[in-house]
Amino acid sequence: QALSARNDQPELAVFRQSVAERFAQQAFPSRRDEDWKYTPITGFLQTHYAVEGVAKLDEAAIKKLLPPFDVMHLVFVDGYFSEGYSDDLSDLARGLSIEPVKDALDFSQGHCALMTHEEKIQAEPFGCLNSMLFDDGVLISLDPHCQLERPILCSFIQTQDAHANSIRNRIILGHGAKLTLIQQHVSAQPELNGFDNVVSEIELAEHANLQQIVLQDIATQGAYFGLQMIDQAEKSVFNSVYVGLGAALSRHQNVLRMTAEQVESNQSS
Repeated sequence: QALSARNDQPELAVFRQSVAERFAQQAFPSRRDEDWKYTPITGFLQTHYAVEGVAKLDEAAIKKLLPPFDVMHLVFVDGYFSEGYSDDLSDLARGLSIEPVKDALDFSQGHCALMTHEEKIQAEPFGCLNSMLFDDGVLISLDPHCQLERPILCSFIQTQDAHANSIRNRIILGHGAKLTLIQQHVSAQPELNGFDNVVSEIELAEHANLQQIVLQDIATQGAYFGLQMIDQAEKSVFNSVYVGLGAALSRHQNVLRMTAEQVESNQSS
């Protein structure tokens, strides 16, 4: 029903339908699956989530999300980029490109260049669900040797109860580029039972450096699933910290592929 109600371009509709058929065969995991034996999802499956609709936020609530240091702030409300709440993207630093994923989706050739790990993503149950339902997220690209001193903060805010937010991100750093990226997932109200399902594809060229913090602080009744596919070229650096403070059910997974030697990667939670 969620798929039939969408107004997708024909090629995207075909893609979603094929993913839906694969998901129907794959279904959700159980504790009998080795990778999920310590992640019980029975309670999660008893909630009926909506996938449409975006609510409004108070401007003061947005300001509370800002850290005590200067950042470029990108705001996503119920899974969709909010131009009104975000910093102005018309005057970005040279070599930096930021685009909402909904504007970058192009399936006119039968596939989307944005999606380079799709087979592996769909092999994961919640990755497959993300492919079936995602509409937005962020595409961040840095040209070779572009080194940003100012961190980018992406705030993903849940505002509705029993609402599923399917988010797809793509981060590309050229040769010698450097970025600090902070991603926070929060709820507008403490009683919300929302669901964030996030897939991020990260590509680091030679000598690129990405410092990442993922802060999950959604309401204690909520759920969070994060899957990151990371490609690292020679002498690239990827340091990632996941901090899970909220959610009754939380799972964050990094899948790392090192394509050369002398690669540095540090991941902690």
